Amino acid sequence: MMAEIPMGDSTRIMHESQEKWVVENWNNTLANYTEDVEKLVNMTELFNIWATKLQSISSADKFIPEIFMDSYISIHFAGYGLYKYAHACLRSQLESALRLVYFSKHEVEYGWWSEGSTWFKDNKLADVWGRGHDYFRELRTVKDFKKECPDAPELFGNKMRIAKLYSELSQFIHSGAGQFQTEVGKVSPAYEMEKFHRWNGMFKKVQECIHVALALGFPDEFKNMGETDRSKITNSGISNSSFRQALDKFFPP
Repeated sequence: MMAEIPMGDSTRIMHESQEKWVVENWNNTLANYTEDVEKLVNMTELFNIWATKLQSISSADKFIPEIFMDSYISIHFAGYGLYKYAHACLRSQLESALRLVYFSKHEVEYGWWSEGSTWFKDNKLADVWGRGHDYFRELRTVKDFKKECPDAPELFGNKMRIAKLYSELSQFIHSGAGQFQTEVGKVSPAYEMEKFHRWNGMFKKVQECIHVALALGFPDEFKNMGETDRSKITNSGISNSSFRQALDKFFPP
């Protein structure tokens, strides 16, 4: 039998309280969303495919595990009723995916970033890729994708789907009033179907945007995937049918 871990009184109260609401919230979540949670967990495993296919990219070995873990922990937080932090993980995941695409073509800047340099902030840039998301919109693959698939939802075009998602997720990072989650008089989170449903939809949008961004950022690697792996990514990782159709058209088997 494992020896009991010594705790101070305050720590013990916190630990016992957390054990109670974590179990209660997970049970309530699974009672209503068992199949959804199963699908979301399976979606996180798709990043194992990218990890294998991007082995030649020096920055991928750092970013892919982080991208996976952000999605995985986001599910945990949502199951606990911690919807604010679940959304924060999604923004971190999206940001890491975009940085991976950028750094794959900018090894010098990747070296700076890895050493802790904040050159982009010193130059008043929003992120390593500069202001806005113009860098991605100018990628040849993105331009060709839009030209070939004009009816596809835009990632970096006029509608700026990714920019909109990033902005919405940032509200959770910056604690917008609408994203507060602690009720007056309570210190433990509670399961709320509406908030879980909202996060669930956001999770799927972020995953599909990441997969399309990676496909366009690494077209050769995506094109050379086996049909089984590509099918898993498009069918399991991308909910939007027009996204799937556009990728199939742009990257025919």
